Amino acid sequence: MRHSWKIKALSLLLFASTLFSYGCYDIVAIKPTEITKLNNTYSVQVGTSYSTSYNTSTKTTTTNSSPIMAHSVRHLERPDGRTLQVTGKTPVIITTNQGKYTFTHPTISRLNDGNLIIAGSNRGYVSFPLESIQKAEVKMYNAGKTLLTSTLLSVLLCVPLFIMAGK
Repeated sequence: MRHSWKIKALSLLLFASTLFSYGCYDIVAIKPTEITKLNNTYSVQVGTSYSTSYNTSTKTTTTNSSPIMAHSVRHLERPDGRTLQVTGKTPVIITTNQGKYTFTHPTISRLNDGNLIIAGSNRGYVSFPLESIQKAEVKMYNAGKTLLTSTLLSVLLCVPLFIMAGK
């Protein structure tokens, strides 16, 4: 029984790391005719930034690197007329009376005679009459919500760990 708290702690940490790996997303409605603006979107690493620090007490030098990323930026119109800024790769979700269709990045689309024709990496070309589209949406990563959620979960998970370790 002495090791039961360790098993519980490891289970909590495994659960937390699974949650943290997913992140938080916003699903935002856009006008169906705006989907074509998402053609050729990208997020690529264009370089690396290096920083070096020297610790005088241990006489060691540490070099850290971080990627420099370039993202495409698109401005899409929402159904209420407001503008939405979309950065990088984003999935597209189309809802019709036939169901919900998700098209993962990269997507390619065009308008042709009142139809939206779209394909994604997960499915081939599908044609939707514009009047049959009930809702068009994009799924965007929300760094703020992800940071807040991971911070709160860390605090909530640490409290039981400290309680278990103290027993």
